[in-house]
This record gives sequence, C-alpha cells and structure tokens, in this order.
Amino acid sequence: MLRKSFSAIFGLFCLVLLSGAADVQDPLRALPAGATMVVSIDNTGLFVKNAVSFLEASGLMDASPELAEIRRVLRGDAPEHAQAMDKLKALLEAVDAGKRLVFALYMVPEGSSSSGPGMLVLVPYRDKNSVESGVLEMVSGNTELSLNVSYHIPGYLALGINMDPGLLAAPDGNASLSLASYPDSTLSVWLDVAAFSGMFNAAMAQALSTLGDSSADQVPDGDAYNYYDDDSESYLDYEGYDGAEESGQDEEYADDEGYDAYGDDYGDYYGDDEFGTDSGSLKSSDYWAELDDEDSSPSASESPSQSAIQSLSAALPLVQELIDGLSTVEIALTVNSDRVWTSARLGLASGGLLDAMALSMASGDSKLPYLSYCDGNALLTGAWSSGTEWMTKFLEFFGAALASAEALDVGLEQQLALAGASGRNGAFSLDVSVSDALGRALQGDYPGAEEAARLVSEGLELSLYGVSQLKDRQAYRDAMKAQILEPGSVYRDMLLKLGVPALIGHQSGSEGGMPYDHYSAETDEWEYMDALAESLVARYGHISYAYSGDKAYMWLGQPAQAVDLARRDRATAQLSGVRGFSQLRAGAPVDIKGFVYLSTARLAKLILQLKPDSGPLPFAYSELQGVMLWSSASRGSMGWGAGLGAGDIKALLALLNTSS
Repeated sequence: MLRKSFSAIFGLFCLVLLSGAADVQDPLRALPAGATMVVSIDNTGLFVKNAVSFLEASGLMDASPELAEIRRVLRGDAPEHAQAMDKLKALLEAVDAGKRLVFALYMVPEGSSSSGPGMLVLVPYRDKNSVESGVLEMVSGNTELSLNVSYHIPGYLALGINMDPGLLAAPDGNASLSLASYPDSTLSVWLDVAAFSGMFNAAMAQALSTLGDSSADQVPDGDAYNYYDDDSESYLDYEGYDGAEESGQDEEYADDEGYDAYGDDYGDYYGDDEFGTDSGSLKSSDYWAELDDEDSSPSASESPSQSAIQSLSAALPLVQELIDGLSTVEIALTVNSDRVWTSARLGLASGGLLDAMALSMASGDSKLPYLSYCDGNALLTGAWSSGTEWMTKFLEFFGAALASAEALDVGLEQQLALAGASGRNGAFSLDVSVSDALGRALQGDYPGAEEAARLVSEGLELSLYGVSQLKDRQAYRDAMKAQILEPGSVYRDMLLKLGVPALIGHQSGSEGGMPYDHYSAETDEWEYMDALAESLVARYGHISYAYSGDKAYMWLGQPAQAVDLARRDRATAQLSGVRGFSQLRAGAPVDIKGFVYLSTARLAKLILQLKPDSGPLPFAYSELQGVMLWSSASRGSMGWGAGLGAGDIKALLALLNTSS
C-alpha cells in the first residue's frame, strides 16, 4: 500500500513538472516585460490554410485582382517570382508552422544602446540552421539595424532587432498572456494603452489649441476567452430556462388595470392652456408655431460652428477620462475554412468609468435567459442580459459631454427613468415579408397612390416585438408614457424631424386580466397625406405593451397581439435551433452579454424579390450562416465582436453583381 501511494505521489509530481515545462516553452511566457504591442499567430500553418480556404469559399479570391495574384504566386504560376518563392518555400519548410509565431514591439527596450524602438521575433523551427540563415537574410539588408539571435526558448529562434533577445521573461500576469487563451487559427494583437497615451494627449492638446479653447493647457497626462466547440449542445440549450428573477413585484399593481394618468382623450393631456388651442386637439400649424417660439436655437451672436466648437471642447476632457480608464486593447481574428470571427476587447483600469460600466454589464447572465424569445424565422433578432447601471452611467456621461445641448435634457431624463425601471434581460425580433405582387410592382413604375396603398396593405408584412424584464412595472409604464406622449420627448422629436406632426393617442385597459398600454399615431391633422402614407400609418402606427409578472411584452400593433405574445411566452420558432446561429455563437466568448443576429437567408430572399429575374445564382440559401454581432463583459474588461460565414460574402457579391 505504501509503495502504491508513493508511486501515485511521484507520478503526480512528474505530471506537475511536465505541465510546468510546457508552460515555460510557450513563447508568450518568455516575453520580456515592457512590451508596447504583441502580435501572435497561435498556429501559423492552420491559420494560413484556413484563410486561403475561406477566401476561396467566399468568392473574394476571384473578386479581388490582388488576392487572385497572390493565389497565382502561391500556386507557382508566376515565373517572375520563382526565385523568391523557392527561398520562401525553403524557409517555411524549416519553420515549425504548427507552433505559435510572436512579434513584440518595445518602445524603449531594456538594456538597449539604441534610442529607437526594438522588436523581438520568436520563430518556431524544425531546422535551426536553415531558419536562422533564412530569417537573417530577410532582415539583414538594413545596415542600421542591430540583429541578435538567441535560443534560450526550446524550439524557438529569438531574433532581437535593436534589443537583446535573451532578456528575462516577464513576471506572471503579463497582460499579453491573455493572447494564449484564444482558439486555434487566430491572429491576435495586444496593445498597452499607456504607451500610446502620450501621443494621444499631445494630439488632444493640439486639437484644443486649434479650437481656440483655453482648456488645452489643462489636458492631463495621460477573463480570458473560453470557447465552445461547434458540436457543443449545452451552450445553446436554454429554452428550459424561464429567466425569472426575484424583483419584489409579485403582486399586481393596483393601478395597472384602467390606469389612465394621461387620460384616454389625449386632447385633455395636451391642455388648452399650454398650447392656446380652443379644443382638445393640437393643430399642425399651432404646433409648429409653438416650436418657433421656443428658445432652442443658438443666439444670433453665437454661430452654429462656434456652438459646435464649444461642445467639442467641453467633450474632449471627458474623452480623455475614458482613455485614462483603458489599460490594454486586444484585437483578434479567428478563421475557419467557412467562417470567420473578429473581436476587440478592452482591459480596464480599476476605478474608472469604463470599469464601473463593465462591472454592471458583467452582472448579467451569459446564458442569455431570454434567448427563447428570439424568433428563428426573423430577419433580425437579438437578446441581452446585463445590469442597467452601466446604461445610467453612460447616459450621465453623455449628458455631461453634451451639456450645452439643452434640448437633450428631456430625452436623457426619460431614458434614465426607463433604465432605472428595467431589469437585466430582454429580447426582440423583427421580420419583413413582401408578396410577389408587391415585389413586381416595386420593380416597375410607380402604380399611383391608390394602387400603391392597396399593394402595400395586402402585400407588406412587418412584425416587430420585444420582451423586457422589469424592476418596477408602474415606474416603467410612467416612463414609457412620458417618452411617447410628452412634448419634447425623444419619440415626438423623431416624428418632427421626419416632418410628421402626428398626435399620439393613448389607451390603457385589461384583456383577460392582463393590463396593457396602447399608443397610436393619429393622422387627422396631416394636410398632405396621400393614400400610401395613410395606409402605412393606419396599419403600423400602433405600439402596444402587455404586462405579466415581471415582464413587458411589446408588439408593433394592437393590444391583442401583445397579449397573445405574453400568453405564449416564447417565440414560435427557436433561434437556438438555427444551424447558422449555433455555428457563429460557438466562436463568441463565454462572457457574452448580448447579441444581434441577422438572417442573411431572409435578407437574400427579400432582395431577390425586388430584383428582376437574373437566372440561377452561385449560392444556396442553405449555405448562408448569417451575421452575428455581440458584446461581452467580465470584471475589468469589456468587448465586442462579429462572426459571419464565407457563403454570406459569396451571396452578397453575387447580389451586387446582378444589380450592376
């Protein structure tokens, strides 16, 4: 028994030693401290192979003359480059393409006699002598460079340009080590923001000086990714998660049913005293006259350009505050033979504004509990799970940056109220469909207002809905009413900018014990409305909210549709069952906190309906994976990324070619 125990302990000790030796051989661990920028390709051979396959599958290799020329050279069809290709081929055969290749830039290399920056290149080798001679031949043309070679990392040639390549490794915790956590076939770049802050401060000071602002003299000085494999099912199986969180709102609000703080008669809300009208309605001319009387434009002595300069001057120090909150920036490109992902990640200094925002965003659930509300048949859909404090902090910062824009005060106040009443989780889906008759009409001449109105009414289907978790239902309803109904609100200002002085009607009620709010655009006061515009407003000028538990269900339409969504409490077709979405999400980080997914198959079908028949196209809908955008956050970092398929690029190129 003692002998067996000793053997087990000895074996475990050897395993620890071996794993430690493997870590030491990782070139990222051998980087000297003080790097300004680090570039890493984790598996050079696989990355190049996948990149070439992706370019071929996407059609970019044929569409770009430059890429087509590279392919010609790589295939050996360019005799004018034969000699150079022979040397490159010999060098590549001597390099171990299955290992990590690293480039590191040092602005002030430690122990260097050169006043300029230095570079360290770590090249994995199979044939030491061939790699050394080949690499030195490539860079030795410049006699001003100081070249030094070291083999202190097993299996690697360390080439120092204007620096000693054999400096001691950086201590554990070097931020560049996060590059080691990206998946295979990734090109990644790490930047130390502090090293560039001096250049940014100088540029900002120059900008402020150019603007003629005295504040120029006051400018101050300046979890790693884990990925799921494509075959992972557990990453996507969240339909059973009900997303419920304790909100302290178990009881129905007393004011929910029949709540009518603004009154069902919107004329009462606007009030005769406020607008000087002699009835409950607001005439278009009266509303525009009221706007003319408002003191919302720059004074005569202050030109718009001067106002813009002052706003920019006030905002630049706040931008500096954001920059000071950054410690590192990472950019990565991961390539498979038929898909590609790109991402950016910010490392944040402790205690800054961005750090506080990231901490709030990170409080969400990376499983995205409201994913089950995303419609797999929709054109565009998305879900998120995040604390709302980050939005509050962002809005407050935005308001401070644009403090001189007083017109934004009302909108910011409303958005802050909505954010404070909202919970962590949400989702939305948007879909558009066009009948064949309407598609053919859109390809030809304008059929006239009456016929166009009929075609749109019968052939255009627009579906938009969303589900939001709430902290305080009544506060949410109050904030939503204010945003939509109050003069000067974001919604009304948007209508005015579109030239639509529409009145907004409001009704509240209950259906089957479920309270709702219904908002509708009234068009009686439009002086020049044609039949098409009237048809669109009559059909889609309605927004309804139904409330159940801690959720608000929004539908672009009548209250019955919002109530039906609330009762169904899920999408009719699950996005998690869409193969393209599943494949793209496999390349997103595990700390994802929100995403938007565009179905390129739905988009291609819509585009083709609006185009004349051009014959067979070189792609199939089954080849399209879609486009996914995401945001991520964890303690001390936040990031963004995107993924798309090669077939989607191929389809886009084909559609552009048929247009031309």
